[in-house]
Amino acid sequence: MPDRDRSGPGSGRLAGLNGRRALFWGAAFGPAAALLLPEIGGAYWALLVLAGALRAPAVWRRHGAALRANPAWWTALALLAAYLLVAWSTALWLDASDFALSRLRRTLLWLGAPLIFLLLLDLGPPRRAVYRALALNAVVFGLWAVAWWAWTDGERVRGVTHAVHFGHAALFLAVAPLALWFERPGRPAARWAGLALAGGLPAVLLSGSRGAWLAAAVVAVFLLALAVRRWGLSRRRIAAAAVLLLVALMGLAQLPVVERRLAETAAELEAVETGAWTTSLGWRLWMWREAWALIRERPFTGAGFSSYYERVRAHVRAGLLPEEMLDFASEPHNDLLYHWVTRGLPGVLVYLLLLAWPAAQALRLLRGPPAAAGAGWALVCLVAVVALAGLTITVFDQRAVLRYLSWTAAGLGYALWTLRARTP
Repeated sequence: MPDRDRSGPGSGRLAGLNGRRALFWGAAFGPAAALLLPEIGGAYWALLVLAGALRAPAVWRRHGAALRANPAWWTALALLAAYLLVAWSTALWLDASDFALSRLRRTLLWLGAPLIFLLLLDLGPPRRAVYRALALNAVVFGLWAVAWWAWTDGERVRGVTHAVHFGHAALFLAVAPLALWFERPGRPAARWAGLALAGGLPAVLLSGSRGAWLAAAVVAVFLLALAVRRWGLSRRRIAAAAVLLLVALMGLAQLPVVERRLAETAAELEAVETGAWTTSLGWRLWMWREAWALIRERPFTGAGFSSYYERVRAHVRAGLLPEEMLDFASEPHNDLLYHWVTRGLPGVLVYLLLLAWPAAQALRLLRGPPAAAGAGWALVCLVAVVALAGLTITVFDQRAVLRYLSWTAAGLGYALWTLRARTP
């Protein structure tokens, strides 16, 4: 078949379309850049946000009517505004210290999410391109993990932040591209999903994050339950899948990295039982105890951003806590406790709404047609991974993690928008 003649009146439009798609792929590695490149990642994210801000007027002229009529757009903006309002109001009547303001400024990174969404809306990539971009980010995470592991001779893999953040982020990137299979089962979807799993799961494993491993098991069970309900698998296939999952878990437990981490966990539990809390688990118990004491003092109003920091420092000086606790004085390694301590009950409610509302939307989409189910799967994975990560580490306080989340939230928001617009 001869090549199509691309000259003539339509060639400019085609060139513009290809140019926008090229720009999308240039912007597609926001998650990897945010969590793997300390300085470059921040500049990369800032360029994306700036581009979204510059294109916002043109995007609003084209899509403003549709955005104004979209309840999800306004609900998301309202939740974001409520989150920022509750956080910043603490500076007026609770805590305006330098430490508190340094924490508050980080919350402004959430403003990048709607601007990156507008940038994606301007570039207009196909919905499935967003899922493929997540798969490629998972591959980058996997390559980073293998290189780190080899270079450091077995040290837990991390990026800009803690290994726990790295492991949970890699887990989302590994499983979210399964949305392609939900949307259109077949070889292309299987190849992209397999690529994401092959890249992301080794990163999860080598992070040494026990929380991420547990989250991976939860996601696997949820996926199996969805497969049973959506595709009506026979009992034989269900049993086979369950056996394969069990065998895989038993095989992973034999790997040296897993064996060593499990042995450390057993030793930490034994140490805590004997009163020796200077372990990973013990430090968390110290942190949670201090945070809970502050919550009991001011459960409704909260105590401000520097309250936990000052309490830990004071107890170390008084000899009530070991000096090593100064390394964990900035936040209590738990998102629920962190929001409760710093912002009181209003902060907890807004935090829970930020998880519950997209989770409800995702579960509704999972019952819909294939394209909706794919977007629902990616969205429920993001919410589940963020919520589970927040049980053992503070997610909403790390600059690099907030950049990562603002890109992924914007990307999934764009995927949901294309469902409304009925574009491929």
